Amino acid sequence: LKDVIQKLGAFVYTENIENSVDECFVVHKNLIEVQPNNRIRLVHNNIILDKIHSSKLKAHSLSEKCMTFSVPFVMLQMYINPSLHYFLDVALIVVILKYQQD
Repeated sequence: LKDVIQKLGAFVYTENIENSVDECFVVHKNLIEVQPNNRIRLVHNNIILDKIHSSKLKAHSLSEKCMTFSVPFVMLQMYINPSLHYFLDVALIVVILKYQQD
């Protein structure tokens, strides 16, 4: 997979991976933590919605509970989606070719 994504133009850093991962945990300690059993868990952060003016929202307001659980997931997706960017063009070509065969 590394070779494929590099051929598609991505830079894949592979030296000292363990230190890089540890640094990511430190940088994102407000979102994730490593438990003693080496499992990664989302950190529970209360998001206070008191300062949000509902009149400025473009959609309906979400509960504090919903925001507390969803914000870390959305923020962590920023690291997953850049990888998907490199596969998107290839995936579209495959879908087009498959569609034309049918």
